[in-house]
Amino acid sequence: MKKYSPFLFLLILFSLFISCTTTNTPYTSEEEYAVYQKHREDIKTLDDLTAFLTKINYQEGPNDYDHPFFYKGREWSVNMTAYRVYLRNFGNCGGSATLFCDLLAGDYEEMGYIYRRDSRGGHGLNYFKDYAGKYHILDVSAFSKEYGYGNHIVKDTLQECADEYIRRMNYNYNRGVLDWYVRSLYAIKCLNGEPYPPVSTKPIMEGYFPGYFPLSLEPLVTELYVREDKKENKMLFASYDIPYKSYPKGLGYNEYIEVFE
Repeated sequence: MKKYSPFLFLLILFSLFISCTTTNTPYTSEEEYAVYQKHREDIKTLDDLTAFLTKINYQEGPNDYDHPFFYKGREWSVNMTAYRVYLRNFGNCGGSATLFCDLLAGDYEEMGYIYRRDSRGGHGLNYFKDYAGKYHILDVSAFSKEYGYGNHIVKDTLQECADEYIRRMNYNYNRGVLDWYVRSLYAIKCLNGEPYPPVSTKPIMEGYFPGYFPLSLEPLVTELYVREDKKENKMLFASYDIPYKSYPKGLGYNEYIEVFE
């Protein structure tokens, strides 16, 4: 019987440990994916989603923030798919916003993402228009951090919601409660539960260059606020789109979107 050195044995154990802890987990079964699809069918309203997130004790994880990658000389970041966020039961703000849009896809008259740039970076929220004609801006991150939908705002127009959101955020900045202020705010319409889109975030410091979205998003993006209308606070569009295959591995795009849809 051939003998192996203790070093080789430890190396094998370490490799197995890494393979089990990486985000590149194996595909789930179609039966497990069907359970998620059933949740999508059963969740029809914001109240349904709130009850569901409470039931599964949904949280935002400290190791699940934006996933950076380079494409055509610019640094981009992207989030996990909704199904991956669901499987892990935690995500960052963009992942939470994606889960929101996917679970409620088709259940409201209009739905999408709100992207906020500020003096420290950026943040993802959601918006939707209900069938009474009211617009909502809300922050799933606030809910998952157990202080409720602190930024849930309801108004007659999306612009009114945005104005109130900015007022609240900048008011708290001026009071010293927050250490950032809003530089710009954009609505990104989501048609069928598409994931939160990739965004170029570097550099993000005040007074530096603007951020970028991929070109295909331009028809879906509405400018809600640009601080002092300065160019460095605006969001521009790259002259190209980014294929899923360029995203970091293990975020769910190849595993689930291509396999099960």
